[in-house]
Amino acid sequence: MKHAILPLAPLALVALAACSADPAPADPEDTASAPEMSVETPAATPKAPPIATGTPATEAELAEDAATVRNAKTVSTIPERFQGTFAKTQADCDNRSHGVFTITGDEIEFFESRGKVQSVKVDGDYAAATVDETYVETTRYIFYMALEGADRLRFRYDKGERYTYMRCT
Repeated sequence: MKHAILPLAPLALVALAACSADPAPADPEDTASAPEMSVETPAATPKAPPIATGTPATEAELAEDAATVRNAKTVSTIPERFQGTFAKTQADCDNRSHGVFTITGDEIEFFESRGKVQSVKVDGDYAAATVDETYVETTRYIFYMALEGADRLRFRYDKGERYTYMRCT
């Protein structure tokens, strides 16, 4: 049986080679054999504006935040000046989405979860809240906040990226 298959092996290799071979290049002079194709250029699709992304906190910024927290006054709730609803843009304020969150004295409400404030350290327009957030499991993190004027809040989670959102009016 082994001997009957061996003579067929070269034929199988030739067949495989023929299947994978590139087609012969077309003769550029032979326009009669190629059908004329019309290629339409699609209308320009407007690009959506980019979603706001955070900026990684530098080591110096992380150290500065840690120093501020170390020297800050501990309170039981987030001060009123930090409270409100914040979003990437004013247009996002009316949409319940991942780009919007609300800070109250004792919690931070997100799109799909809420974090319960355990303690807060405050120094002027800077605050760091220890938050327990339950989604599937409970996670504890520090939610850093810095007011940038009356209508903007810069924030980050632990050592994550920094974002600046607008206060919804």
